[in-house]
Amino acid sequence: MKVVLVTPGFPAPPTSGGSQRAFHLLRLLGRRHQVHLFSLVGASPAPDALAQVQPFCSGVTLARVPGRSVLHRLHDLISTAQPDLAQRFAAPEARALLARLLGAGACDVVQVEGLEASADLLAAWEALPPPRPALVLDAFNAEYLLQRRAFLVDLGRPDRWPVAAYSLVQWHRLRRYEQDICRRAAAVLAVSEADRQALLALVGAQGRSEGKDCRGERRAWATPGRPGLQAGIQQCTDDRPLAPGGKVALVPHGVDTARYRPPSEPVPGHAPELLFTGTMDYRPNVDAITWFCTHVLPRVRERVPDVRLTIVGRDPTAAVRALAGPSVTVTGAVTDDLPYFQRASAFVLPMRYGGGVRLKLLQALACGLPVVSTPLGTDGVAACHGEHLLLAERPEEFAQAVVRVLADPALAARLGRSGRALVAERYTWEAAASLVEDVYEELRCAGRPQRSDP
Repeated sequence: MKVVLVTPGFPAPPTSGGSQRAFHLLRLLGRRHQVHLFSLVGASPAPDALAQVQPFCSGVTLARVPGRSVLHRLHDLISTAQPDLAQRFAAPEARALLARLLGAGACDVVQVEGLEASADLLAAWEALPPPRPALVLDAFNAEYLLQRRAFLVDLGRPDRWPVAAYSLVQWHRLRRYEQDICRRAAAVLAVSEADRQALLALVGAQGRSEGKDCRGERRAWATPGRPGLQAGIQQCTDDRPLAPGGKVALVPHGVDTARYRPPSEPVPGHAPELLFTGTMDYRPNVDAITWFCTHVLPRVRERVPDVRLTIVGRDPTAAVRALAGPSVTVTGAVTDDLPYFQRASAFVLPMRYGGGVRLKLLQALACGLPVVSTPLGTDGVAACHGEHLLLAERPEEFAQAVVRVLADPALAARLGRSGRALVAERYTWEAAASLVEDVYEELRCAGRPQRSDP
């Protein structure tokens, strides 16, 4: 099939969660399909970054998107009814480039990676004469749900009420915007079952667990041996040609288990080291590590005085940089995060809100690290407390769990082995790409694109 893949930012080098998903889907889909990469970028990628993706692409188009200042964002907040997310990668020049590409390419599928890149895509797609290519939204999160959770967390702190007010506005704007995009798409890809249910609820759709294959036979989507397909593609009971009521596929994140793996040789002895990774201007990450350093780490130090914490990730905010000290290292952007995973004694994931699936969790498990997480941090991953990791919510419980894995090498090793086995079996990029191809095949069998009006 001919596919145009639209990405917010260039997917190489694959450092953030979104870029990793886009990069690996591009790498694997490009082996069997003609994939044209259309990237919305603030600056041209380096030649070596271009070289990473060119072997998988039939073509690459770069669309420059100007940056947005705080004043621009405030202006848009007041002057438009669109969510801030929809404005991040919007530009008339990008829209014109994409319209020309779609008009000339006669592609079968146009897939957008994440809701934030959808504004120009939707405008360019709707301008096409029918029959249009099938529109697929790869939803990294149920974005409206993320903002709702942020609002509820910040509402409990008077000093955060201005931020809570912002989240309240964005929550309601995103709900309308996300609903509109999903209804126009032929298919929506959800990274977790919780997100899939949230997107189904967003449009008031009632799913069923069976569908028809190309031969017209009924088949259950909960296919033995294909655990990632257990929710499958849900067909709306009234067969409306809308998504996600029409089609919502569960396509979990994967991890490169050949790269993210335990060290081949034991790391020389050093003080116990905890690790947290992520984009460090992302509000859920900032909240998580600030809460951990304020309420959990002091309790851990009472029992493990020499414990250290390393916070790895680009664009740390002032609040994150302020956490740095004699036993806390804030690295900022790094060229390779693997050495940090392989050197760490344990990985902490104290997420209190957010959405989707945390790639950092899959990476830590793939590296054989014992993980201590809040229940929310494991959304979308079939990891069990006491078997693959430890779960805790309140500060004292979280601290006790961290101390347990630091003080009990046998427990840490057992959790590490079972966590590694889990992701190697169920959470690979090859499995994710196979599920995306299943969606493409369903769309082809359904005769998409056929509709002249969404």
